[in-house]
Amino acid sequence: MVLHSVPGVPTGRGGMSAFLGSFTRTYLLEHGPSNPTDMHNALRSIVDVAITAKGRPWRSSTWGSYFNWFRMAHRLGLIEKVPETQPPIRGEPFLTARTFYQLTELGRSREDLW
Repeated sequence: MVLHSVPGVPTGRGGMSAFLGSFTRTYLLEHGPSNPTDMHNALRSIVDVAITAKGRPWRSSTWGSYFNWFRMAHRLGLIEKVPETQPPIRGEPFLTARTFYQLTELGRSREDLW
């Protein structure tokens, strides 16, 4: 995946929030409906590689911070749940089905909102 923001991994206050938005929008445009865990794993792999290459001592966003941001994007109407689900990757009985999300028309057409 090629992201225009990766070479300049954000620094400073609020930088990661803007990056999370552009990353999520780009990911959903390229891959279609996806699970938030899969998106976060892709985000971490991309950002961790870029940070390591720059010699920075910190890591990308945690799952909790990404999911809080993701939930806000859902409430704003930028993304929506897809009706289909998949069983959990691991077969433990306590895990719930994996939910997938896609861009709404608003999220697809208004890049400035991300």
